[in-house]
Amino acid sequence: MFTSLSSQVEGAIEMVDLLRKQYPSAKILVAGHSIGAWMALKVLKERPQVAAVFLLFPTISDLANTPNGIKLAWLFWPISAVIAAFFAPFLGLLPLFVFKTIFPQWPISQLLVLKEMLLCSSAVTAALRLARDEMASVKTLDIALLQYNSSKLYSYYAKKDDWIGVEKDAVVNVLGRSERVHEDNTDTPHAFCITEHHSQRVADQCSLWLSRGGFTNYYRK
Repeated sequence: MFTSLSSQVEGAIEMVDLLRKQYPSAKILVAGHSIGAWMALKVLKERPQVAAVFLLFPTISDLANTPNGIKLAWLFWPISAVIAAFFAPFLGLLPLFVFKTIFPQWPISQLLVLKEMLLCSSAVTAALRLARDEMASVKTLDIALLQYNSSKLYSYYAKKDDWIGVEKDAVVNVLGRSERVHEDNTDTPHAFCITEHHSQRVADQCSLWLSRGGFTNYYRK
């Protein structure tokens, strides 16, 4: 089943509205990873009552012209997506060690998820269609939104990230070189959530932002 980017933004806005209704005195924070950071900014634009936004490895403008966007553009063409969806189930039948060879850093659990996804041609079709939607939707960087809400924004960048283009410098210039902009100089990848130790590293930084931003009474001992 295909769910468009705009419908996902609408769903996130509905969730914020629901939380505000149920917890009127609470501070609501929105976090987004990769294209989710673009969605989080859309939520902030529509609901300025949001107290803060965590932009994790943010892909928030000109997605088609990022290094990976350029490299993989052919895969998102309609005809390419049809061909990929046809052959994907055959790739999913390959033995696990082949996937481990291609993605040596991935844990077995994630490799199994990838195999299962490839076995479902409709899932592959939906994923590639969504990617095409993202390429068409994520264009101009909303500098005015960033400037107006700069005190609410926190950004996490990897040392190397081919899903982020030249917008990084513009975002850092708006937010300034402060503790709200974290530039990870380790090996943490864009897809950090695949491995536990990378996930923990990002979680620790988010926890630090929560504490220093006064959003929680929890402090690490």
